[in-house]
Amino acid sequence: MSVSSNTSNNIYHVEYETGDTTELLVLDKDAHPLAVAYDPTTKHVYWSDIRYKSISRHSLISRNSSTIYQDSAS
Repeated sequence: MSVSSNTSNNIYHVEYETGDTTELLVLDKDAHPLAVAYDPTTKHVYWSDIRYKSISRHSLISRNSSTIYQDSAS
């Protein structure tokens, strides 16, 4: 299970059976991830960010991140 922290800008993986936590991704200091999803087939982590009004993804294989949607309306 992947989760975000409401006190930091990090995304974590929590092992369901043991409760062990591993930091997956550290976002920039202004980021505020809200919802997180993991696709085990592609090994991508997806998250929405309420500060940037965006949806992004990160590949656990290539370690590359990209924004796949950003609301440009003010």
